[in-house]
Amino acid sequence: MIQRLRWVDNLKGFLALLVVLGHTVTWSGLAAHMDVFQFIYFYISSFHMSAFFAVSGYLYGRIAENSLQENKTCLKWTKVVKRTIDLAVPSVVCMGVTFCVVRTLGKFSLAQAISVSKFWFVWVIIAIDIGHLFLYFIIKKEETVFLILSVLTVLFGFLFNTLGKMFGYFLLYELGVSLGRHLTKESEKKFFNYQYGRIALIITSIAIFFGYVLGGGAIVLNTLYKIPIGIMMSYSLFSIFLAVPSVALFETSGKFTLQIYFFQVVTTAWIKTYTQNIPLWINCIVFIVITWIDYRLPCLLATKYKNTKYYNKLFCASKYIFWQKNSTVQGYLALHFGLGGSENEEQNR
Repeated sequence: MIQRLRWVDNLKGFLALLVVLGHTVTWSGLAAHMDVFQFIYFYISSFHMSAFFAVSGYLYGRIAENSLQENKTCLKWTKVVKRTIDLAVPSVVCMGVTFCVVRTLGKFSLAQAISVSKFWFVWVIIAIDIGHLFLYFIIKKEETVFLILSVLTVLFGFLFNTLGKMFGYFLLYELGVSLGRHLTKESEKKFFNYQYGRIALIITSIAIFFGYVLGGGAIVLNTLYKIPIGIMMSYSLFSIFLAVPSVALFETSGKFTLQIYFFQVVTTAWIKTYTQNIPLWINCIVFIVITWIDYRLPCLLATKYKNTKYYNKLFCASKYIFWQKNSTVQGYLALHFGLGGSENEEQNR
């Protein structure tokens, strides 16, 4: 059984808080009232998703390396199938719920309802999981993979900013995978140096500030600016949280980041429709309330019900229905694709 990494859970919980703050500061209407909150939004948005992809890749690399060291089969395609089901099924359900909510509260089209709920992260991580296996199946060498993704990030960064960011996230994921595979516990602490991490945090924060002052969100969120910022900030956060694993302020939330993500987009994403033309003091109250609800309530519910059938139904329905209870699926994959074997769970992913 692969043990959880406390500092990674702590980091994931902190990043989940940044996601919640980045959303609620705009949904509550605060960003529209005060420039400082708008800067906070762009500051968070410049790196928080990049760091999430780097963490996900790092954990994948650690799991793959541990499986090889233990002489166990690293069931890559099996894990991708399981992960895709675990992510896709709840996403589709949540999109349906969100669509019903926003259609009830206002006249939204299906496309608007889905865009309001911001489910892009799930589909991108699924695409990256699959793309990772295809790349290494075809190319084999890490250096070539990095070169290809770097070129695609820069190329599409000039032509299509959104697509450039997707390749940039893919690059960060692959960098995380490489570090997870090659760093041992001892070399991990040497590579993620706490002092260097603090310096990187200061330099990156200054770069974000001046980017925002010179060009606003158009500069800060541009692919060619955002991806280097994401790499530096990921290194900084890795270094800081690795150095202080005992300060577990966000560890519990780090175990339930997906629940926080789904809960937020289903329950409070629609609220921004009603917070654009209200007094500032009401915006502040809305911000505090929905931030607490979005960040703490999913963790409280998941902690309370995680060992019951209700937790499986609410948060792990895909695993419960399609994998654990369906031997036909496992048998089909084993027969036709040579998949099967280890029951180890990827607890940190």
